[in-house]
Amino acid sequence: MFLTDRQVEVLKLRKQGLMQEEVAQRLKTTRENVSLLEKRAYENIRRAKATIDFLDELKISVQVIVPPGTPLRDVHRVVLAKADEMNIHMKVDCVDILEKVKNKARGKIQRGYIIKPLAVTIIPDGTISVK
Repeated sequence: MFLTDRQVEVLKLRKQGLMQEEVAQRLKTTRENVSLLEKRAYENIRRAKATIDFLDELKISVQVIVPPGTPLRDVHRVVLAKADEMNIHMKVDCVDILEKVKNKARGKIQRGYIIKPLAVTIIPDGTISVK
């Protein structure tokens, strides 16, 4: 992951609606430190997205389009089959793939089925990105 545990903690608290000062009090630090952690977290996220986009442009990564109508329970099979075909050793397992898809593609899943085309990018290091 591109974020430190502290950055994740700050982002979660901010997502809950806490102001930076409130986050600072909870974490027993300064508002300035919280501001810096938040800024660096968003910069790390931007860099991670840029890296994935760059790999996509170079065609180093492999994109799998999971079609509508595919049962959610079968998405990992589609992804892992493509990884095997491309000789990419995966660092994620079936459960990891399912969790990532459920978290990143909520609007594309309904009643256990994919309802809109789902793009899963397999990165050569064996990780995935879901769009």
